[in-house]
Amino acid sequence: MILLLIVAIIILQVFERRASGLAYSGASPHNNDWDGTSELVKMYNEIYGNVVIVDDWINLYFKMNDIDSCNNLFIISPEKSYNFLEKLVIYRLVYEKRFNVIIFDEGPYSNDLLSYLNIPVSIKGFNYIKDINGSPILRGKISLGNTSLIVFFAYASPIMVYNKSICRSIASINNITVGVMCNIGNRSFLVIGDGSIAINSVIAFKSALNPYTTFLKHIIPSICDPNKKVSIYIDSTKYKPRLVTVEEMINQGHSYREIFGTLINPSRYIFIFLIYINDYINRDFVLYLSIITFVLLIVLINNLLLKNKNKMESQQRIPIDTIINTDEKILINLVNILCNNAKRIESDKRYKALCKCASKRIRKHSCLENFKNIINSDKELKRLILSIMLKS
Repeated sequence: MILLLIVAIIILQVFERRASGLAYSGASPHNNDWDGTSELVKMYNEIYGNVVIVDDWINLYFKMNDIDSCNNLFIISPEKSYNFLEKLVIYRLVYEKRFNVIIFDEGPYSNDLLSYLNIPVSIKGFNYIKDINGSPILRGKISLGNTSLIVFFAYASPIMVYNKSICRSIASINNITVGVMCNIGNRSFLVIGDGSIAINSVIAFKSALNPYTTFLKHIIPSICDPNKKVSIYIDSTKYKPRLVTVEEMINQGHSYREIFGTLINPSRYIFIFLIYINDYINRDFVLYLSIITFVLLIVLINNLLLKNKNKMESQQRIPIDTIINTDEKILINLVNILCNNAKRIESDKRYKALCKCASKRIRKHSCLENFKNIINSDKELKRLILSIMLKS
């Protein structure tokens, strides 16, 4: 039972999709490194005070009731595709709960989502625009509302627009569209083919002269009614976790005791193992199937061990007193077995004398009575008799 409890605690931690001693790579809002988007979370929290990091789409959907706010979903450089269930939830958030969608992505993983949301736009993922020298870092222009900015894009992908009546270009590099704004049914969809414009390394510089922070701050006023409360949701589900190194934990100020506890915590390793198996096979249900199989296996092993333990306990509860007091023939057989097999009987003169006495017809009855009295008063002898009976 203790083993099952320990396993259950570990599995629950894994189901939470979190474990101690883990960090996230890429543009995750949980990533504080140069390529993360934790600074974006801080910036919007300072301005609007209502930023939610999305770790679970289903949980968000059922908890999301504030449709009167101007709700904005940010998706930045996802590293995995969105499955059917996730696309369905996002679709309902957009068309039932009035979400605007802002996508910064130079890769191909947002395209299925754009198509599912009926947005006539696609990103030519990983087809980076380069200059004549082959450099992917190019100067471009972003125009949103009355704001026009010159920025440097890094590894930007072109944007294809299939309906220019509802989508207009807002960002370009050498007349190649890298950003569009679409308006469909009072909802706004902003798509830019470069996630680097929102990462920590470019927005950590707090200055009114920083074009990246100026652009990011201008997005919400350009698509939200100024009289409405603003809520911002930033996706964190499409980034790969990794194990935090000891050096990182030391730099974060953890004590050596905390670091040791983190290193020996099995949940962090199980979590990583299941996530990478899931990614390798590219089926989200594998994660949950693996967990369920593991739990069932532990339960089965636990039940088998418990069954064997109960069997032994039930055997140990055989009423020896009842056996030896019911029939003299049974007692004779028991004494014969005992005298022929037990080393303790051979080494004890008292028992040895009784064994000889019990073999004689004349005094057999009295010898058996003496044996009976000894057995009733000697618990160790009862256990010895039980073990001999089970072996025979």
